[in-house]
Amino acid sequence: RRRPRSWRRPRPSRRRAPMPSRRRAPGRPLRHLGMQARRLSRLRRTSQRLPAATPTPTPAAGASGAVAAIAGLGFCWRCALRVAGCRDPDRYLAREPSAPSTASPPAQPQAGADDAAQATDACGLCLGLLERGDALRTTLAEKIREGGYDARTYSCSIVLPVFCVFRHQILLSYLREVVGEAAVGECVELKDVLRWLLTAELGALGLDGTVAGVADPENPALTVGAACDFVHAAAAQELKCLDGLGGGRRRPPGMGRKKRRRLAANGKGGGGGRGEAGEGAAPAAGSTSTASTAAVNEAMDGMDAEECLQLLGGHAADSVGASTALRAHLARFALAGGRPAAAAWEIGRESLYFKGRYLKLSRNIPQSPWVIDGERKGDSSVEELICDPMTKLFGASECKFHAEGREDIDVRMLGAGRTFVVEVKSAKRCDVGGQEVEAAVNEAAGGAVVVKAIERCPASAMSSLQAEAETHRKTYVCVCWSSRPLKEEELAILRDKRDLEVFQKTPIRVLHRRAPAVRPRTVHWMEPRLLNPHYLVLRLSTQAGMYIKEFVHGDLGRTQPSLRDLLGGGTVEILQLDVEGVGFEDQDTGSGAAK
Repeated sequence: RRRPRSWRRPRPSRRRAPMPSRRRAPGRPLRHLGMQARRLSRLRRTSQRLPAATPTPTPAAGASGAVAAIAGLGFCWRCALRVAGCRDPDRYLAREPSAPSTASPPAQPQAGADDAAQATDACGLCLGLLERGDALRTTLAEKIREGGYDARTYSCSIVLPVFCVFRHQILLSYLREVVGEAAVGECVELKDVLRWLLTAELGALGLDGTVAGVADPENPALTVGAACDFVHAAAAQELKCLDGLGGGRRRPPGMGRKKRRRLAANGKGGGGGRGEAGEGAAPAAGSTSTASTAAVNEAMDGMDAEECLQLLGGHAADSVGASTALRAHLARFALAGGRPAAAAWEIGRESLYFKGRYLKLSRNIPQSPWVIDGERKGDSSVEELICDPMTKLFGASECKFHAEGREDIDVRMLGAGRTFVVEVKSAKRCDVGGQEVEAAVNEAAGGAVVVKAIERCPASAMSSLQAEAETHRKTYVCVCWSSRPLKEEELAILRDKRDLEVFQKTPIRVLHRRAPAVRPRTVHWMEPRLLNPHYLVLRLSTQAGMYIKEFVHGDLGRTQPSLRDLLGGGTVEILQLDVEGVGFEDQDTGSGAAK
């Protein structure tokens, strides 16, 4: 029979059956109640089998709990203040301890022992830097007074030993385990405390701290650098656990990839860097200067006590908790008979910058010192004639010379002069004006070099020199000789040439220091003047970077076209060359006769 159209097949009910009760029936074993119950049962059975152990101290959370956690570990009173979260600089500046020290009583020196054996125990956490904080402040004040700088502001930088950062991370792991994460966040960094101690002494000397991004170009800030170093045989051994973490070592300073490759090819290895030991020298025994503090912080950040013990190469015994084992490691931080970390001071000043123009009136002076095979070329140099008087005038450590392009030793720089910038490093005087600089340089140069328009400039003027040198036009005047007699009609061809494109291969005379290449350059205009059938004076304006000597004689066909080609052959040589102008302001249209 057919079912009616309104009939539909009944659907099953969507209601689920009630779940069976998970309540444990009386007498039912606990191990059958699921994974969590089985895990809880296993932990209870394990705890029943363990023998009674010495309880790990679990002080209350907060500053008092953190101080109680490090009691008896041999730390100095300033480190105890750091762990307690004290951020009041006045408490660290106190001469007498304002907090109970956690250090053990120092051992009495034995009679007849040498100085090394009688070295007092240093705090194992700050490596003695905070214990000797008053001595560091006194030394800093003496260094600044000896420098004689007339600065009004300062900027301070501190570099800590890597071993100090490593131990600080171990302490944080311990505090994280026994006190809690709050105590870790309250712990004050060692670098902050050292900065408070040093800035208080700098303020007593009448110096004000600089504001980030705000600088006084008229009176640069004094730069105070404290590079703390710690050399200990046990320190290098303890840091070896970081070698397998990746990124735990830093390349030696001053050693780039190309330099390391070159030293390896020459069989000299890849070690060494800047310093008194010289390039390629091996580091001192026990030195930790090649480790990276950034890698230590990255590798140990957020470690708990168990992970820290695994990193140190140990583990907690069954009868001793992780925090107790780590506390035993912290107790070995006291450097029995060891010398504290030393601070190397670097007192300087931010650089001053002066911009001006120079004229070179001699044909026997290069722009920079020129030495070939141990033999000096030229009487002096533009750099020395300008920088030496400025170094003496400012009482600076040195002066760096940067010019907008350069000219050959036998080429004079005339016209308005060539722009240059001098960087004066660590100047003790800053009250010197541009006119005083001009007078001192011109008097010392004796007429070989003349400077003018000297004025203060920002540091950005140095970077703009090279950019401007690539876009400027340059005006030259040269005396040329031709083996073939010349006529006025032939010179008219040169006057008609405008924006002549010239292709120059790297000149033969500079192939030893320049890469082989073809450089397109533009000659904007030429204005020749015939002296006699074989001699002419040529004044021309070209694009920056053009080799004028090679344009005249052709450089054995490596410059196309050359003046020799434009004059119809023969031999053309350049006898004298002068630079008349650098920059758009020194150009003219070339419509008039050459001087």
